[in-house]
Amino acid sequence: RKFQARLFSDNEEPIAEVQEVENLLNSFKTKLAAALARCRIKHDALSIYHILPETVRNQELRASTLPLYAWINTCKISPEDVYYSLNKKGYNKVNSVLHIDEKVYAVDQHCYDVLIFPSHLKNDLLNTDLFKDYKLIFQVNIYFHCGSQ
Repeated sequence: RKFQARLFSDNEEPIAEVQEVENLLNSFKTKLAAALARCRIKHDALSIYHILPETVRNQELRASTLPLYAWINTCKISPEDVYYSLNKKGYNKVNSVLHIDEKVYAVDQHCYDVLIFPSHLKNDLLNTDLFKDYKLIFQVNIYFHCGSQ
């Protein structure tokens, strides 16, 4: 909602079509903000979230319960050392992360350097040295939803 111009890094080349859309959106930022405010007032909504269709809200809820995937940075640490460190912090290695109330993790069946954690452990994991030192890195998942789902 801040409608700020995007900054490019040194190695990133702007795409002309994307930049044109960004410029058009930026030129209408006041009108967009006013239209959003009118919509919130019309629907008596405290936030944008309350205006979203129920299907979109359900998708967000579903996404927040998906397991977390983390890559082991094998340039900095071996998988065995990660398992040992997690074990010291009270995490147990299991075959599946269906144990959602416990401190557990599983190793991906296809990539030995990918670990799977229940979603509720994210904040706890981010406070570990493994993540602070970039020895474990969360994978960012981007999902495209179809209207027929």
